[in-house]
Amino acid sequence: LSFQSLRVLNQVARLDLSTLQETLGVCQRQEIYHLLVCLLDYCTARVQTSKTGQDRGQEENELLHETIVLLGYYCLQRPENQGIMCYGEGQTLLAKITSLPLHYFMEEKGRGVLFPTILATCYQSAQNLDLLRNEMNMSL
Repeated sequence: LSFQSLRVLNQVARLDLSTLQETLGVCQRQEIYHLLVCLLDYCTARVQTSKTGQDRGQEENELLHETIVLLGYYCLQRPENQGIMCYGEGQTLLAKITSLPLHYFMEEKGRGVLFPTILATCYQSAQNLDLLRNEMNMSL
């Protein structure tokens, strides 16, 4: 059900991005933040603990993909929405997506999901870009 809900939201974004961004926008910022944190934490824990011979937690992996894509759509060219990336006590959303399982950085499919979201969340956001620099080793 969660997967289908996120898929519908992402399809709305593909059809009319401003509708999604306004609907989930500033008034719902705390709620969307908590939803995204919960989904990211749940999925990454399940993907990392599943055995590689068992499709690496395929359902959780697909849910994680959809969550990352939704985050990208939510933040795309909306500075007021990009602020969500710096929220939180402890690990921020930006820190969470930069510490995703290694296949998001090494495999083409993972990069195709993660990198556009990182770009969308940091585009023209000096605060998010500084946070990204602190989270990632740019010398590699």
